[in-house]
Amino acid sequence: RSAFVLWLLALSTGAGAAFVRRTLRAAHPVVELHTLTDPDFAIGCLLSFVLGMGLFGSVYLMPVFLAFVRGHGALEIGEIMLVTGVSQLITAPLAVALERRVDARILTAGGFLLFAVGLGLSGFQTRATDFNQMLWPQILRGVAIMFCLLPPTRLALGGLSPDRVPDASGLFNLMRNLGGAIGIALID
Repeated sequence: RSAFVLWLLALSTGAGAAFVRRTLRAAHPVVELHTLTDPDFAIGCLLSFVLGMGLFGSVYLMPVFLAFVRGHGALEIGEIMLVTGVSQLITAPLAVALERRVDARILTAGGFLLFAVGLGLSGFQTRATDFNQMLWPQILRGVAIMFCLLPPTRLALGGLSPDRVPDASGLFNLMRNLGGAIGIALID
């Protein structure tokens, strides 16, 4: 740990605290942080943050593994990783239909559990792991992502008044991106 990195950490922590303080006191804040006092929205933001860590972290690690350990080129990496995206596309209509009929909390819990299983299965990869061994973990994660996105979004934003939704939606999505950035930084 270098002194410079610790200094940057202290500076960013201080800047973050100053931003929060100023935002909470402003008559017309850039980001309406008071929305986080709504328990459903706060939990939704936490889930979005956790999803960002897992989602962006896994999407970061797979190409690194495939390039540097397996020696694949960009096209081969894309073909291997395409499985997750195809799984998401196939699952999307099912997720929308289930979201209308099943309690969002149950779908969210199932989605995060399935996502964790998919990540856990990837934990057993060796230097010899390639497409065949990555197939099912990617399918599980791709299916799970739709249940980690749609129901938590409804839980977080569904109870807010229409005038609060645009700002809250931005904050909700920011939490996922922030989780991804922090997750990648921790992994790296």
